[in-house]
Amino acid sequence: MKEMDTRMETDSVLKVFLRYLIPSLVGMLLMSVNIVMDGIFVGHRLGGVALAGINIAVPVFSIFTAISLWIGIGGATQYSFALGEKNIPEAQRIFTRSIIMVFLITITLAAIAFVFRVPLANMLGANPETLPYVMDYMTILLMFGFAFTIENILSIFVRNDGDPNLAMVALIVTAVVNVILNYCFLFILNWGVAGSAGATIIAVVVGIGVLSLHFFKKTCRLKFVGFRFTKKSFTKTFSIGMPSFLSELGLSVFTMGYNIAIAAVAGTAGVAAFSVLNYTHSVILMLFLGMSSAIQPLISYYRGAKLQDREQATIRLAIITAIGTGIVFFVGGFFGAGHIVAMFGTFSQRLWD
Repeated sequence: MKEMDTRMETDSVLKVFLRYLIPSLVGMLLMSVNIVMDGIFVGHRLGGVALAGINIAVPVFSIFTAISLWIGIGGATQYSFALGEKNIPEAQRIFTRSIIMVFLITITLAAIAFVFRVPLANMLGANPETLPYVMDYMTILLMFGFAFTIENILSIFVRNDGDPNLAMVALIVTAVVNVILNYCFLFILNWGVAGSAGATIIAVVVGIGVLSLHFFKKTCRLKFVGFRFTKKSFTKTFSIGMPSFLSELGLSVFTMGYNIAIAAVAGTAGVAAFSVLNYTHSVILMLFLGMSSAIQPLISYYRGAKLQDREQATIRLAIITAIGTGIVFFVGGFFGAGHIVAMFGTFSQRLWD
């Protein structure tokens, strides 16, 4: 554990930055792949109406992700700060409290939403044509959505505990399992939209299993210990994680608003067309969140260890990386729009227009 801290403080800033950036980018990309793959397989197997249906249900997934980022980033920032101060017991209390918080909040919200899932589907923009697909997909997400939040927050803490490569491997395994199961459930077993959602949930559970391997490592500082819920701990966690929560929640509101507006103007075909745009946007957003996830443990650790020069150098590297990535995405989207749409299936000319 001391060796890990020494490398954080003595290796070049660029080397440490890349050590965290590359696994975080790959991990977030694969996290977005989990939901995008549902769209690709459903679009090819079941067509545009089913694709529109699962896109209407996607805000539920976004809300789960937002909650895990809210508490995960808020708690992990404090965790890394405590590690920088060499206060391991406090770091472990923060970890335990964060896991319990995200689990209880997710279960509570999912239970309420499950009871009112039909009105919720209508509020999200479902119509008689898409409602069956929305219900099939959303019901699975509400019943087992807590698995998303557990995997996400555990991935954040494993990364902050100095093991970004394991966090990346877990998300690679999750993505691969999701692809395999989506194909089996949709094309072989013909389980429809519910099968696609089930494939994603099973893949996430496998990912949690991979992340759990971190607890068996000698360098692991993540341990479940006794703690107390206090107003101060709630406030600090929620305030630190608020920007990450709002960015992901904004995606949910954005998707819901456009689904309702487009359904009114262009019908189900319009919602299906928007689905492709929304999935593409989700991938880009998750990559930028990956950048923030990469620098978060570094900035927090350096702040706790009072290494101001390394903190500022890391921020400069992050800004340069973000600007360069944005330019690449803009150019790629401008010239490759047709190929992106084709990934999701063969649609009518009306949908393409």
